[in-house]
Amino acid sequence: VEVAVTRDGKVFLNAQPVAMGDLTKKVDDLMENRLNKIVFIKSDSRAKYGDVVNVVDNIRAAGIEQLGLITQEVQPNVNVPLQQ
Repeated sequence: VEVAVTRDGKVFLNAQPVAMGDLTKKVDDLMENRLNKIVFIKSDSRAKYGDVVNVVDNIRAAGIEQLGLITQEVQPNVNVPLQQ
């Protein structure tokens, strides 16, 4: 199960838009019969910290204790000369 937060505060549950007020219930419904109860959070680097915290709080309210963070590897800027 993956929850994404965009820079403008929109939330997606498994790539489907979801209202913040519905997130806890929808996560709870998805995880009800699963043995592996981990939710992964993916956030735009420009998303507001408060929006991400709100998502985490809503996921935890669904009884989920294991959260994973999805990150992207930062690519080095090859055009910047190394300082010596």
